[in-house]
Amino acid sequence: MSFTPGFDSINNFYYIDTPVGVESILKVIALDQGNLNGEIADILSDWYPFSENGLGWIAYNYSGDTELIRMGNVPGTADSQRYRIVGKYPEDRTFYAIVRRGYVPLINDGDLLIPSNRNAYRYGAQAWQYENTYELERAQVYWNLAYQCLNEATQAFEEGEQAEIDIQFKAFSPHAIQNLI
Repeated sequence: MSFTPGFDSINNFYYIDTPVGVESILKVIALDQGNLNGEIADILSDWYPFSENGLGWIAYNYSGDTELIRMGNVPGTADSQRYRIVGKYPEDRTFYAIVRRGYVPLINDGDLLIPSNRNAYRYGAQAWQYENTYELERAQVYWNLAYQCLNEATQAFEEGEQAEIDIQFKAFSPHAIQNLI
């Protein structure tokens, strides 16, 4: 998906809001307009600014590496997430994101089932087939494989957020730092 950043004039920061149907942003490619230079931005968890090695206070005109900080639900909604953009000026960039599709309940017989984990469906169908022929031991093996696929996908999703970022010291003028212990 591509996103156009918004600006929060009260708190002075740029942000991206996900549309309904998108659970979260996994990675972002921020491209400069007019040329194809850009960078891949990491997604940081909402507690990151307050952690020991977090960003702390950031000046409004900070123009270092682009990072996105997950801020939680958009105020007044339950189906949309807000991400704060930190770094290079977003108004000069286009943001392309890899997103995770949100949960969509199946209500009608004609509703589309879009698999998010094909192997889990495959193993589940095989387990169901063995259950129908009363081969319960084989069915249990395939159910275990299906659960393993789902658990691995969940773990990969939870690891999508970065707990910390790498600081490029050239951008922060390390020669100007004093009293560093």
